[in-house]
Amino acid sequence: MRHRPQWRRLRYAQPVFHYTTKDGWNGIRSQVVWCFRASKPPGPHPRAAYFTILDPTTPYLAAKLLIPRAKLAYSFHFGDVGDLQPLPGGRGHFIVYSPADYPVEQGRQIAHGTTGL
Repeated sequence: MRHRPQWRRLRYAQPVFHYTTKDGWNGIRSQVVWCFRASKPPGPHPRAAYFTILDPTTPYLAAKLLIPRAKLAYSFHFGDVGDLQPLPGGRGHFIVYSPADYPVEQGRQIAHGTTGL
């Protein structure tokens, strides 16, 4: 079994981010409890809601997350409670997911808005 000390150390010390388009941002922020919908991304990844510990100032963010740059336009920022699973493989050091829709109550919400990317 592969040991992931960096993830375990950062998991509770770092906030979590979710990047999206303007339409996605408007849909999620319109609710008091943010709900991130699980969906099937392209490729061999499972149906899930995906998040990262990488903030918008991370160099080459789109390349690291393997998502189109357009999906980096807006972000949600919230506190992790330890219930998200690391993505299998090397990117599991900075990408986590929930296999079901993922609600974030107001007490965990930190910020949301445009990233400037």
